[in-house]
Amino acid sequence: MTVDQLNSQELRLIELVRALPASAVQEVTAFAAAKAAPTPTWNYDDPASCAESWNRAMDNPAFVKAARDLHDDFAFTEGDGLEEPY
Repeated sequence: MTVDQLNSQELRLIELVRALPASAVQEVTAFAAAKAAPTPTWNYDDPASCAESWNRAMDNPAFVKAARDLHDDFAFTEGDGLEEPY
């Protein structure tokens, strides 16, 4: 979709969001992404559905932040010598 395909209400909404402080824009973006993408479902026996679910999750800024935070919390364990062969 291009800008010239938007109606006047959609254009006005974009103007309003652009006028918000950066932190509020991030909040609106995260909320919109969460609402736009329903909870992904997958079947472990179907690699394509797993890949699609991962791609949809990576489009959600809140998920990406939570995953990075979790990784940071446990990063110290990567070199603890307790690796298990899988």
